[in-house]
Amino acid sequence: MKTERLFTCSVLPGTRAGTLFRPTCIALLVAGILTLSLWPILRYGRLVGLLVFAVLLAVWYRCRSKRNPMLEFIHEWHTRQGYTTSRTVTLDIYPRLLPFAVGAVLVVVPWPVIASMTASLFVLLVAWSSAGRDRTRLRWVWSTFCEWMFVFHRYPDTRFTAPGGTGGLWLPHDKRESRARATATELLPASVGLTFAVFYVILDAHEPVHDRSSPVWLLAHVAATLVAVALPVLSLAAIQIRPIYEYSCALNAPTALGASDWECAANLVAYSKHLVNGVALAEHLFIGWYMPSCDTAWHPLKLVSSWELPCRTPALLSYSILKGNAHFLGSTGSRKTSLGIMTLLVQIIRGHNELVRDRAGQPLLGSDGSSLWRWSEPVPLLIIDLKGDLAFFHTCRLEAERRGQRFRYFSLSQGHATAYFNPITNLGIGERPVVEWVELVINALSLFHGLSYGKGYYSKQHRDLLLTTIKNAPRKPQTWEELHELLLTELNPKKHRDVFELLSSIYVLAQFTVLGKAPPGVDEIYMPSVIANREVVFCSLPVRLSAMSARDVAKLLLFSFVTAAGDWNDTHPERRSYIALDEAQVICSSNMGTLFQQCSGAKTSMFLSNQARSDLNVPDAPTLGDTVRVNTHFKQMFTVVDPRDGRELIEVSGERLGYLRSYSTQTSSSGTSSGITETEVLCPSLTQNDINFVNEDAQGSLVQVITGAGFTRLNGVPRHVWTPYSMSSEEYERRMHTPWPTLPERNVTVPAAPRTVVNKEDVEDVQSRAEDNYARLMRFFKQTALRAGRHRMSDWQD
Repeated sequence: MKTERLFTCSVLPGTRAGTLFRPTCIALLVAGILTLSLWPILRYGRLVGLLVFAVLLAVWYRCRSKRNPMLEFIHEWHTRQGYTTSRTVTLDIYPRLLPFAVGAVLVVVPWPVIASMTASLFVLLVAWSSAGRDRTRLRWVWSTFCEWMFVFHRYPDTRFTAPGGTGGLWLPHDKRESRARATATELLPASVGLTFAVFYVILDAHEPVHDRSSPVWLLAHVAATLVAVALPVLSLAAIQIRPIYEYSCALNAPTALGASDWECAANLVAYSKHLVNGVALAEHLFIGWYMPSCDTAWHPLKLVSSWELPCRTPALLSYSILKGNAHFLGSTGSRKTSLGIMTLLVQIIRGHNELVRDRAGQPLLGSDGSSLWRWSEPVPLLIIDLKGDLAFFHTCRLEAERRGQRFRYFSLSQGHATAYFNPITNLGIGERPVVEWVELVINALSLFHGLSYGKGYYSKQHRDLLLTTIKNAPRKPQTWEELHELLLTELNPKKHRDVFELLSSIYVLAQFTVLGKAPPGVDEIYMPSVIANREVVFCSLPVRLSAMSARDVAKLLLFSFVTAAGDWNDTHPERRSYIALDEAQVICSSNMGTLFQQCSGAKTSMFLSNQARSDLNVPDAPTLGDTVRVNTHFKQMFTVVDPRDGRELIEVSGERLGYLRSYSTQTSSSGTSSGITETEVLCPSLTQNDINFVNEDAQGSLVQVITGAGFTRLNGVPRHVWTPYSMSSEEYERRMHTPWPTLPERNVTVPAAPRTVVNKEDVEDVQSRAEDNYARLMRFFKQTALRAGRHRMSDWQD
């Protein structure tokens, strides 16, 4: 797709030479009227005219010395395109005194043709010296000046009305008529000087002119007359040539260029201080641009007239919408990670401008009456990657280090550097009631099967054994090994006949060293500290290694993070946190609905990613897909291949008014006649053709927002959005092929932090040994359960 200007309108093709024709005519007309009104004074002599011109120019200079409307417009126009920022360019907004010199030459020299030629040469010489003696550079500055003047005059001053009030398009402060008047005002000094000279020529017309019939004089007369027509424009160019040259040099500096389209657009949103009815543009995330539907023109909002410029509307996602959950759907290879989750997480980690508000939520104002802004605080973030995307890992790591956040990472893969993660202490075994801790562990390990007769029996068996063990323990267990030994001690064959699912799960977890207590000097992930210190945690648990272990560890991470976030928000001011879960279908079970409810109370937003919503419906949670659909406010679908999802999208898109055309042809003796009949019909706002078009677009997706906020108001209708890549393909490939750290290392942002360790255990071997051992335990348990009376578990332990 062709790269267009970001957040601004594109320039319509047209004749740039005619851009200044109207302002020049206005300036000459005003100068002529002023000259005629002053003719009683001007007729006393050229010296009097020169003094009058000096007074007028002093008044003009006094009024125009405070701002340069053209350069202010161009600067903000380029800033909105992401090519530069307000810190990279210093604008010279003071007009030059060149109009005085041009006007003085026109007034003093007797004949206007000679005066105009002399003044024009003077203007060109000044322009030449201002831009250097390089002719190529002068032509470049002149072409830049012509283009900027064209944009300055033709840029629209009204916002296109987007569906749902989508914002983000930049509008200049000055209206189009005001900009035309500003240009005419800049042309006024040269125009006044020219009309003064013409006035004196008329007064001196009775004086003889030597050798009027000379060919040289005639040639000079014709040439000077042609130059005199463009004299006001040349004068304006000479006024602006120096600041344009300096601005262009700063604009093409390496720090201002080289960023990708996504980088420019994301920075424009994050750094913006634009307010519309109290809604800040910076409090949004950039997700792409809205695309037209199959049956509309390229402009997604309206058909524009010849005097309006077509604009591409940015798709913005309000942070308030992300207070709920988000869902990303797409088949394998549809780029839902690189274009969906990753782009949002990078912007969340980087932060944005936000209004300073009081306790009532009202924006605070500074001494000058403007709103006060500050950069947002870092947010706690948990990322669980269940497919092992190295580009995802290195992107989050680089962004966290640039922001200054502590980045911790965890992996069960053999040979990978990792931090320790102890779920026993993370769930707060010594800080919360025993019953609450027991239920957290049972839910995290997917051992709560329901409350019905059969399912409730097994759930209560697990809860009873674990609760009895913790209550009777002389000291609270700190590792899975200690908990497993205590469970075996309290195990009663008659009372706990069906608890092997609990025992097996805990025994397998006890075999992983990195899930225990960290040795001194080794980094450990502690979720309460993650929330308090606003850290980023990345957990790589590829399901190709061991789906069962990855599922259990992932859920322990989720419950630990959500519980820590809830505990923090119960006793501290609200702190928003985020969870990103890639390939969410791997850990789907009946307790995911409970986790969604806990996220809302813990001020935590969850980003889920999977192939289709039907993948979430598992045997123990057949309606989980509907639960996720109801509890997610933002959905982004990169491909819709499930027919059920497509039919549902078409149904929820609503209806619009369309026209059904019928053609008829009649043949008679008098000839053939044809007619067209149009009938108004209601048709779906989204059609299957639109869905197919999105599936065909490699960077396209359907975005649906249930409850709008800020500039994101789509009325629940899915919209086609095109998202640029956040980095070049070369950079993405480099990160994809950069291996996971394999040596112990310290955190970059915290030099004194504990180091990581290298995981030396193979997940498959550990799980295989655990299953074999627990098969022996089951045989022993069945044998002892057949005996009446007591048994000794020490026999098994020996």
